[in-house]
Amino acid sequence: VFLRRFEREIEAMERFVHPDAVMIRDSGVTDDLRPYYTMDFIEGESLKTVLRREGKLPADRALHVITRVLRVLDVAHAHQIIHRDIKPDNILLAQVNGRETVKVLDFGVAKLLDLVGDSGNITHGDRVGTPKYMSPEQITGESIDARSDQRMARRVERHAAEPPAEPIEGEVDHGRREKRQDLAHNQA
Repeated sequence: VFLRRFEREIEAMERFVHPDAVMIRDSGVTDDLRPYYTMDFIEGESLKTVLRREGKLPADRALHVITRVLRVLDVAHAHQIIHRDIKPDNILLAQVNGRETVKVLDFGVAKLLDLVGDSGNITHGDRVGTPKYMSPEQITGESIDARSDQRMARRVERHAAEPPAEPIEGEVDHGRREKRQDLAHNQA
């Protein structure tokens, strides 16, 4: 299983290039038959680490992060690659020239659609990913496509972003406004 995952990640990453995806620079097998690859070295932190330290992100920062992730996924999808494990652990935040950059990691469980046929299934009931962020079709083992990655990205966004200060028109408030008012009153 490990070797197949390793080979899949190499193949997936060699198929497309995007400035917000961590790139594989070299790969091979050592003399003692152990596979290896070298990737970009990026000094940064996973979105999971940032969320643990800082809590939910302000809406504009969360939008920046998720927009960058979706751009990577668009390019991957154009190359028939479905990531299947978009989660805060697989999103790296780094500072480059004083600006926050976003990198998508771990295409090791990626599904290469043109290798598995039109159905999108490698095997019936194939469930790969992190349950908290999986799309409904992943959970049930149904056929997946680009929408699965987009649903996972949306779950990451909900997990990472502060709710808007005011509900979006037509959206149910669920008492958030009252909770914020109570909190502000208690802090005063």
